Amino acid sequence: MTDKKPPHAFDAKPVLDLIASIEADLQRLKGLVEEQVEKFDPANPHNKTPEGKLTEEGVECCYRMFDEGKS
Repeated sequence: MTDKKPPHAFDAKPVLDLIASIEADLQRLKGLVEEQVEKFDPANPHNKTPEGKLTEEGVECCYRMFDEGKS
């Protein structure tokens, strides 16, 4: 008698390896994209008008810094 696998059985290891590889690639890609997210710089001259008032970007910078606990 020969040992036959049922017709629906398959080796899951290659599929699981592929999923792990895809997940690793997605994490690497996510890291690259997150690095490109613009950080708000409080020293950026675009944050203030010539009169010294905050621009919309300056206000947003203040809110972001507050949200991050940096102000």
